[in-house]
Amino acid sequence: MIICDTDVMIDMLRGHASSVAWFRSLGNQLVALPSLVMMELLQGCKSKTEQQRLHKLLKDCPIL
Repeated sequence: MIICDTDVMIDMLRGHASSVAWFRSLGNQLVALPSLVMMELLQGCKSKTEQQRLHKLLKDCPIL
C-alpha cells in the first residue's frame, strides 16, 4: 500500500508529467489517502463540479 501526501496528489491531479508517470508506474499497488489529505484536496476545489471529479478520480483510494 502506498500512502500519498497532499503535494503528490495535487501534482498528479494537475497533470504534472513526472507525477502522472510515477502514479502509473505503481501498477496494481493500492494507493491510500489520509483523511486530512482528502479534506485538503476537497478544500482546493473551486466548484461542485471539481468536487465531483475528485470523488470520481479517487473512488478506489481508501481513506485512512
